[in-house]
This record gives sequence, structure tokens and C-alpha cells, in this order.
Amino acid sequence: MTSSVIDMTGWRSAGRMVSGIVAAVAWLGVSAAAVAGEPSQMTFASPEQAVDALVAATQADKTADLQKILGPSGRKVIYSGDRIADKEGREKFVAAYAQKHAI
Repeated sequence: MTSSVIDMTGWRSAGRMVSGIVAAVAWLGVSAAAVAGEPSQMTFASPEQAVDALVAATQADKTADLQKILGPSGRKVIYSGDRIADKEGREKFVAAYAQKHAI
């Protein structure tokens, strides 16, 4: 009788493990679908056009345009979690660009 209790416990553990694996695979599938649906980074004909678009979007404080220009990974650069600091950072960028820029 002890061996059947051990066997049942083993099956329960295996069942939990399989359920966990299935849940993880399902989660990864949903995550991959979400990532695949994200817009990709914009491309430009020249570095000058890319910089012009970046500066124009920054000057106009158009974060949606900045995200399109920088791509999905650019979100970390655009949003720090502090809206005031983010806006000040964009203003400093534009001021520094206006002072001296060269490609």
C-alpha cells in the first residue's frame, strides 16, 4: 500500500510539472505573438534624415514618433517612469543639439 501512495504522489508531481510546462509554453506563445505585433523601427535613406526625424520628434515632444524612430528597444530611452524628468531630458537633448551638431 505504501508503494501505491508513493506512485500517486509521483503522478501528482509529474502532473504539476506538465501543467507548469504547458502554462510556460502558452505564455511564451502569447508573448511572441505580442512582440510580433509591435511596430518595427523606422528606416531612413541617410543618417541625416534619421537625425532630422529624431530631432523634430524630440522638439515637438512626440513620444509616439520617437518610439517609431527608435524602435521597440528605444522605449527605455524615451520613458524613465518620471514624466517630468523625461521632458527635461528631451529639452536638454534639443538644446545640446542646437549648440553643436555634426554627422
